[in-house]
This record gives sequence, C-alpha cells and structure tokens, in this order.
Amino acid sequence: MSWTQVYVTGLSRAINPSDEEIEAYLCKRYSLTDAANSNSIGDDTAAATINNDSLMWAGEGSTLIKRDDSGCCRGFAFLTFYSPDG
Repeated sequence: MSWTQVYVTGLSRAINPSDEEIEAYLCKRYSLTDAANSNSIGDDTAAATINNDSLMWAGEGSTLIKRDDSGCCRGFAFLTFYSPDG
C-alpha cells in the first residue's frame, strides 16, 4: 500500500474561490469519487475520469491548496491518492 500526491497546476491565482470550492471543482471535473467506476477521459467540456481500479482518492479535505501569505492561491495544489498495490 502507498500514498501518492498528484501535482495540479492552472488554478486561479486569487483569494477566491475557497479551498473547498477548488476541491469540489477538481472532484467534479475529474470524477474523483467515481474513479474506480469509469474508464473515460473527457475533453474540456466533459468530466475526465481516472481509470484505475486500484487507485482511490483520499477524499474531501485531503487536497492541499497552496496559498501565499495574503491568502491568494499560488496556482497549484496536490491531490492525494491511495493504492493498495503500492
């Protein structure tokens, strides 16, 4: 078993949206809660999904949104996944 962090770039460099809103967007955009049930990768207008039956998103509250001292998003985040296969 192992934990893996995935680096995500391209986030807005602003105070808003909140960490929770960013995480909810990433969850919906990449179907993180349904990752084991799908095998498609979508385009910009459809949800992309992660196809790996042995890879699970760590869940809400596990995403690390990097912010500066004034609270502005630095434009990147880390998603955490668990794999029982290592």
